[in-house]
Amino acid sequence: MTKRTPMLMLLAGAAVGVACGTDKIVKPEEPTPAFGTLQITPSVANIVQGGSATVAATLTLTRRPIGVLNLTVTGVPTGVSALISNVQNNGLVTSATVALNANGSAPPGAYSLEVHAWGAGVVTATASFGLTVETIPPCLVGAICEQWATSAKASSEYTSTNWGAYQATGQPNTAGCDDDPRAWASLESNGVDWLELEFKESVRPIEIRIHEVFGVSSIVKVEVKDGAGTYHTVYTAAPEKQTCRRVLAIPVSGISAMVNVVRLSFDQRTLNEWNEIDAVKLIGQSAEAIIAGVYNLTAPITRDPAWGYTGCRYTGVLTLQQGSGDSFGGTYSDLQFICPNETSAWKYTGSVIGTIDRGGRAGIHLVGGNHDWTTWWGQGELVAGEIVGIFACCDDLSGTFTIERRP
Repeated sequence: MTKRTPMLMLLAGAAVGVACGTDKIVKPEEPTPAFGTLQITPSVANIVQGGSATVAATLTLTRRPIGVLNLTVTGVPTGVSALISNVQNNGLVTSATVALNANGSAPPGAYSLEVHAWGAGVVTATASFGLTVETIPPCLVGAICEQWATSAKASSEYTSTNWGAYQATGQPNTAGCDDDPRAWASLESNGVDWLELEFKESVRPIEIRIHEVFGVSSIVKVEVKDGAGTYHTVYTAAPEKQTCRRVLAIPVSGISAMVNVVRLSFDQRTLNEWNEIDAVKLIGQSAEAIIAGVYNLTAPITRDPAWGYTGCRYTGVLTLQQGSGDSFGGTYSDLQFICPNETSAWKYTGSVIGTIDRGGRAGIHLVGGNHDWTTWWGQGELVAGEIVGIFACCDDLSGTFTIERRP
């Protein structure tokens, strides 16, 4: 079985004549240049990190060229690929599709790209279009989150560009059941291979959807990997010819760990055909980061350049409520400054404001209430139901803190 060649160029015929009754070669006249107009639709493409988009390129010529007509794209930013495909010739009009794919680390911003059409006897035609790369919107705290892969690696790939592993990232961007360079394919059609996809955020998995676009299906195993590096098998099957194209939907249950990696394993020896993957979606629940409750605060001072309070600590009681989005608020009471040889009899009260993200990273501020000392602030992480981290306070005092939920 031989591999395909992507349609990136269009050939036009060339004519050479032989004069009747002689052996003299008659050279064709020098062709007049073929002038063309190139149009890109739409004029601006919008894409998110890990996503994809397409624009249409249409070239209209005054006459057909002699030789090869080339279409190229320049100005493509780092982390984005531009693949020309579906080149079609209809008289003096040549059309093509420019498929844009951004990986998860593509820098957000606005870019200007150009499509060039050129060849022998053709005056180069150029048209520009805009590309906007946007960041992936974050998953809401505790919500069901649907993500496309932002990066990928594989045991093998047909090339590092066409049919490369990164072609399986982002949203689906192929059409029909076809041997498409915009999907991943292994080096050999009869190999035992794996494809591993990484997603931006860790979730508790609920479902995996795999978009197969050719050679369906030699997928024999699907696994998810948790933060500790442990793989959990969620699907097994024997190779069996399936309807092409297909979205393999795999329900996932019983896995409480947070995961952001999906691995697909293939055995293509039975079907002897490339099993091509266009995209993979991971659906799951994002970190709940529930923080509402009553906590004990303990904050030992480890740095005190001015007052000699090293060895002292703050203690208090925090009552927290979940806010909108990543925010929380509440109050504190019984906040005391305790040292080895003395304990302040004054107990401070006031308000608490803070944020906690999907990864459990928290920022917290204690704002003065019945006192006028400078705001106390801390940064930490939610670990096993507690927030631990470092704090800074008035007069350059700083140290560590633990916010432990009360029974």
